[in-house]
Amino acid sequence: AAAASAAAAKTSEANADASRTAAGDSAAAAAASATAAQTSAERAGASETAAKTSETQAASSAGDAGASATAAAASEKAAAASAAAAKTSETNAATSASTAAASATAASSSASEAS
Repeated sequence: AAAASAAAAKTSEANADASRTAAGDSAAAAAASATAAQTSAERAGASETAAKTSETQAASSAGDAGASATAAAASEKAAAASAAAAKTSETNAATSASTAAASATAASSSASEAS
């Protein structure tokens, strides 16, 4: 009976050791889980920041695009005004040329009359 008792005590001790090891492993696993959760939270925070930054950049790009469109419209108007001014200059030049021709004709007939 004493031998059986001693064997049972030995078994109990071995079981207690196994339990202690398992408890240690569980604690380590819990710590690892906590670390992983922390990392996930940090990543989520970083993702949120990146998303906000992207949103800001998108808004800024939209603003730039609007400004570009406005500038393009202004350029188009200026080009149209230039074309109109060129047309006017052309008309004026034609008028001047015909006036000059008329003057030359008049001068020529004056010269004929003088002779």
